[in-house]
Amino acid sequence: MTYTKNILIVALVVINVFFLAIFGWGLYRDNAEKKQMYRELYEIMAQNSILLDTGGIHPDGEIYRMDTTRDPDEERALAEALLGETTTVDQGENIITTYVGKDGQAVFRNGGEFQINFTRSVFQAGDNIESTTKKTLKTMAVEVAYIDVSATADNETVTAVCSWMDYRIFNCRLHFVYVNGSLIEISGRHAANIRMTGEKTEMSAASAAMALMRFLHEVKSEKYTCAAIMDIRPGYDFVATVYGDGSLRPVWRIQADSGIYYVDAETGGVEQGIE
Repeated sequence: MTYTKNILIVALVVINVFFLAIFGWGLYRDNAEKKQMYRELYEIMAQNSILLDTGGIHPDGEIYRMDTTRDPDEERALAEALLGETTTVDQGENIITTYVGKDGQAVFRNGGEFQINFTRSVFQAGDNIESTTKKTLKTMAVEVAYIDVSATADNETVTAVCSWMDYRIFNCRLHFVYVNGSLIEISGRHAANIRMTGEKTEMSAASAAMALMRFLHEVKSEKYTCAAIMDIRPGYDFVATVYGDGSLRPVWRIQADSGIYYVDAETGGVEQGIE
């Protein structure tokens, strides 16, 4: 009985080692193919006088296209989280809606644009601007990928890049303006009421390569100029209509010496990004 049991254990170990070897070989082969692809991309770009930093290519898995709609309840909740109880002033058949509270007012427009102005010092940051901004974002229930702090002689501004499910929404950014350590304004673009669709797009190394080749085609046709590509990563481009609904499109964001470009991962269309 013991002898048979030992044989079974050895057999299981051998089987596990066999499958681990297959898995390891698959990883090695995939990695080798990706390195070869990157070398070929580098050479193709170099032949067209473009320096490609292959270390700046960030492939990922599959991401879903999202739908969005303007949501008055969500807008009011955001406004009242910062301003307290508000009254609503609708302008232009819901194109522009203003929420007025005792601490200021919030104005929302179709396309995700909004601006909040404070009439008194509600959020006092002192020297800890970054921490105060993070707490305010948590109060607003807005997910962000990262924040960046910049200062001038008169004020300090924090820019927060929005995200969804850990993917950056490249053209949705919020700006927090502080004067003498007090938050006086929040403005920017925010995708509201995000809903997952059944459409998903692969954002693999092969997809990144195709995006780079699409961008190269546009450069060769003289639509854009480019001498260096520093970064390419997957995320979302927020596209909204004048009626308030819209979508988050899976795109590759290319950071080049001449600017930012989005390559639609579904259609291959290339456009210059506005951030």
